[in-house]
Amino acid sequence: MVSETMKMLMNDAAVEAIVSMVMSLQDQENVNLPLYEKELRETKINIQNMLNAIQQGTGNSVTLSRKNWKKASKESSKR
Repeated sequence: MVSETMKMLMNDAAVEAIVSMVMSLQDQENVNLPLYEKELRETKINIQNMLNAIQQGTGNSVTLSRKNWKKASKESSKR
């Protein structure tokens, strides 16, 4: 198995194909990451706004439910 891997790594066409695939995957990840970061920032702002409303006494059960939903959404986006 090691000798087969070494043969593949000595093959320029195989190495070029691997590099091409890795670069393609890296580009895909770079496209999605800013979207996830933006969503996380918006979620943090929404959570803070809801907490402020609760502290000011304007929060209600709907606000609390939404806060819990947003917090769960934030936690799941970390994974």
